[in-house]
Amino acid sequence: MLNEIRSEQRQKSDALNLILAGLEGRSALDYEGVLSLQKELSLLAQSRGESITSEEQLKAESIIAFIFRDSVGDCLDLWFGKSLHTDAEIWRRFGDDVLHASTGKYDHWALNTEHPRMFLALIILLDQFRRNMYRNTPEMYAADTHCLGLVKKAIRSGVIDKLKMIERVFPCLVLTHSEVLSDQQLCQEEWERVEQDLARTDPLRVFGEVFERHLSVIDSFGRFPHRNAILERASTPEEVEFLADVDFRFDLPLVRLPDGSFCFQGEINGHSVETVDGDAAELSFGHPDASLAKAETDIRLQGYANVENVRLKKYIVERNIPDIGSKAYRELKSDIDAANRAISMLWPKMAWVESFVCDDKTFCVYLADDASTLRTHALLSDMPLSSINEVCSIVDPSGFDRDLNFQEATLPASQSWAS
Repeated sequence: MLNEIRSEQRQKSDALNLILAGLEGRSALDYEGVLSLQKELSLLAQSRGESITSEEQLKAESIIAFIFRDSVGDCLDLWFGKSLHTDAEIWRRFGDDVLHASTGKYDHWALNTEHPRMFLALIILLDQFRRNMYRNTPEMYAADTHCLGLVKKAIRSGVIDKLKMIERVFPCLVLTHSEVLSDQQLCQEEWERVEQDLARTDPLRVFGEVFERHLSVIDSFGRFPHRNAILERASTPEEVEFLADVDFRFDLPLVRLPDGSFCFQGEINGHSVETVDGDAAELSFGHPDASLAKAETDIRLQGYANVENVRLKKYIVERNIPDIGSKAYRELKSDIDAANRAISMLWPKMAWVESFVCDDKTFCVYLADDASTLRTHALLSDMPLSSINEVCSIVDPSGFDRDLNFQEATLPASQSWAS
């Protein structure tokens, strides 16, 4: 009980320091600033123990899993590709969450310093997803001021430093979207700290050039001229001339070239800027497929596997599904897609190995941290369970005698197979 009280006190102290960090350097607050401070203090006063629920963590992880792909190239395609299909998918999957985040209902995600990825998910909703959902309308920028305040607090409190390299792109994107010169300069400072730990040829270094171009534009015009038409602002003759310069059109799509490199700002009238190239970078988000093979080997050798600091065991799940064996491909694929979406929300606490489909049953092999995660998956995917069975050991017919001799030779007598 005493430890729980101390934990609650520590969390509230960290949250209060985070709120105070947002006030540094400000001699006065405007009306919106006062309302924001009042709301944050109210959230802190009402909190009881752990303010982040497991359901909220799952939601945040699903946002992060969506935004990070298998390679830097795939990430750049998603983040800057300007795809109508991607915009529609974000509307479908995260539209309600963007609305809740924009109205402040998820602000407590940024107050818990023990869960920095909750902060990351929140700024993705407010900054990146709004730009997808409200493309080419003023609503793209409606939450920018609020999001910017969250990022500055995270920088001053040290929350930013708890993120991995590629994750730190997103706070810098929030800063570089600001039309205030000091915010652009802060972006430069933050990205320089990231670049200190990047390899010379790491493709993430492309963001250094992108951020420099944003700063240059704000330094020259005090605003982004490409927003003028959207915000119904009149462009000056200098801005009209600038908008014809392809080198600074970072509002245009990213284009993957035939050689695998990128034309980051796209093309105007057949002209393009310098391409982005470099060695492959290791992403911080480990896709389940990348860890599955090693986990399988570890489970055979020691009975469990450690994936991203989560201990996984093997389970066999039985489901009674009438006529599952006679389902058409499209119908079966729909069930599998639903199951995969749920698994992506639960990673790294769960991964799918394989399934066996019978007439009226399925037997699915999963890696999971415990049975409760499998029950959560069943609820998320709307696939009820009949039974959950933890695998105690794995018998390989081709090497059973060899493995048996090894176990009996290395284990104490009280733990041998014979006992």
